[in-house]
Amino acid sequence: MIAIPVAISAIYTNSSNAALETQIGDLKSKNTLLQAKLRNQESEYDRLKSNMILLSLADDTYPNPKWLKSTDGIMLRLNKAYEDLFLRPLNYTRSDYIGNDDYAIFSKDIADNFRKHDRYVLKIGKPVTFMETVIMPDGTRENVEVTKYPWIVNGHTLGVAGYMDIDYFSNYLKTDDGE
Repeated sequence: MIAIPVAISAIYTNSSNAALETQIGDLKSKNTLLQAKLRNQESEYDRLKSNMILLSLADDTYPNPKWLKSTDGIMLRLNKAYEDLFLRPLNYTRSDYIGNDDYAIFSKDIADNFRKHDRYVLKIGKPVTFMETVIMPDGTRENVEVTKYPWIVNGHTLGVAGYMDIDYFSNYLKTDDGE
């Protein structure tokens, strides 16, 4: 009588071990696949990061003020022209603005207007040109033409980008020869 339960137990144990080994093998395969996917994603992230750095460097040579904000109004990037024309005269730098919203730099009325236009662009999903009030390097307020457009990557709107026409700033800009 004892032999039958032992035999059944041995069969059950062998089949359980085989099933367990199969599950372990499947988990190892899935783990290897996940590790490969992770390496691919890390590689893609590094490639995108390099492209963003190159894009940022290219933006710095662009003569017009240019910027990029998140959908919730946080400044993500701005170029040297923006920094030189609007931040330095107010004793700010890029690092003061990036990671903050317009209210950290500009008066409430100006920041409210920037935000209102940003939201409108996000709502309609198309480029729009506005007249916006900015503080010029000499402290005066002027209305300038600003074009804003949704920043879309792979079909997802990630923020609002914008630029200003350099003609508005010819009085404030110096050429390389100091004129």
